[in-house]
Amino acid sequence: MSDPPPSAPLVPPPSRSALPKFGFSGFCLLIGIVTFAIQQGCALTGNAPSWIWGTVWFAIALSLIVLAIWFWDQTASHHWVRKSFLTVCVLVIMGGLSYIPIAKQYRAEHLALTPIPKTQSLPFVIGAPLGENDSPEWVMLVNHYGGPDPVYNCDISFWDADRKDVEHNWLVKHPNVSFPPKLAGESQTNFHISELDPTRASFKFQWNALDPNHQHYTIAMNCRDGVFSEKWDIVRVKGILRTAIKVERLFPSGVGPEKKPELIYSCTDPEFIDEPATPIIKRKRVNPGWKPHHLFWFPVAILDPNGNFELMVAKNPGCWKCLQEHCGGV
Repeated sequence: MSDPPPSAPLVPPPSRSALPKFGFSGFCLLIGIVTFAIQQGCALTGNAPSWIWGTVWFAIALSLIVLAIWFWDQTASHHWVRKSFLTVCVLVIMGGLSYIPIAKQYRAEHLALTPIPKTQSLPFVIGAPLGENDSPEWVMLVNHYGGPDPVYNCDISFWDADRKDVEHNWLVKHPNVSFPPKLAGESQTNFHISELDPTRASFKFQWNALDPNHQHYTIAMNCRDGVFSEKWDIVRVKGILRTAIKVERLFPSGVGPEKKPELIYSCTDPEFIDEPATPIIKRKRVNPGWKPHHLFWFPVAILDPNGNFELMVAKNPGCWKCLQEHCGGV
């Protein structure tokens, strides 16, 4: 009995990859498209003001690179863990590089479209002791606060709240008298400023504090562009002068339906603790001029030989910063 003819060897059917692959020419085409997409994304976020189109082009480039990792014939057969790792690396690198120009363009577009609110210009009062840090005589400065616009036609009333308290207590004890005598000196002063410009010298006046270590002032400022109020308190804490300043706008606008005063500026030193004033019987007399080889403590003002007041400068002035720089705007 003859043997049966040998059968043809069994050839397994060609395996079909779960994912399609493309060759080298397709990869070159893909790289060209990616390069063009990145270039367009940079152009749209650098020249033409369109952060949205820049995001679209960067997303196209990112998507094509991810497709190359998963479908190129040189990488499609790799294990999915390796391809996932490469995908994450591409997402992190391209995402980080794409974010910088897109975010920059986004800020540029929105800052250009968002109107910058105009900073209110107004006067405000701040001062420094004359000659020594513990001097009872102070130089009061009417400074310009806010934007570059001048302030016109301001009637300013400066009230010493400590002396007003003394007068009020005397009136309570003397109900039949309408006006108190000058028990502790002048309690207020009034003056008019025609124009206050941020580039010019401040308006100045001198004031004797009832208690140099505890001072409380209220200032009313009625100007052409609005009515403002300021509350300025000073206290000495561990030998150092600390202050609290609050400036509000009373008119023409307010906040809320009740038209409450609108806060314009507020600053309080962390060490500030409000305490009432105590009239000092013995008042220190100081030399307001410059004293060589003498240690001055900030804040302090010195009267130079030309009759001008010079302010000492500190590195960390706290809320006294408005003494040595323009506050509130540019």
